[in-house]
Amino acid sequence: MSTKAVFPALVFCATLLGCAMSPFGPDGKALRCTGQNCDVQVAVSCSLGLFCRASVDAETLQVSRGNSPNITWQMISAGYTFPSNGIVFLSGASQFFECHIEANGRRFSCRDKNTEAGKFKYTVNVSGSPAVPPLDPWIENQ
Repeated sequence: MSTKAVFPALVFCATLLGCAMSPFGPDGKALRCTGQNCDVQVAVSCSLGLFCRASVDAETLQVSRGNSPNITWQMISAGYTFPSNGIVFLSGASQFFECHIEANGRRFSCRDKNTEAGKFKYTVNVSGSPAVPPLDPWIENQ
């Protein structure tokens, strides 16, 4: 394929990937976690049944000071599960522990110590077909 043809093909593919809309609406929502359990829904949406992306119902999970909740990510899309590395913390990993798969990969849970304030990026990895690139939302310990 010539260089002139590659660029338009990449732009077209990126456009299709961007068309896979989140079932939760626009990105950027925050969810305030004040209880002992915080639930995050994860969905996979596809454009043309081929270009898929994961989304969460809250781009940022805000954990109130003094709260040390169990955070559970629930997969709501059929045909997709969490692998053993379903949730990976890129920063502040010492704040999150006891991470494990539940319900045959349909849920993934971690405990948040919340002993350090900060905004921590994490990665959501999903298994299924068509393949889904990782998603990088946030947890904000207040």
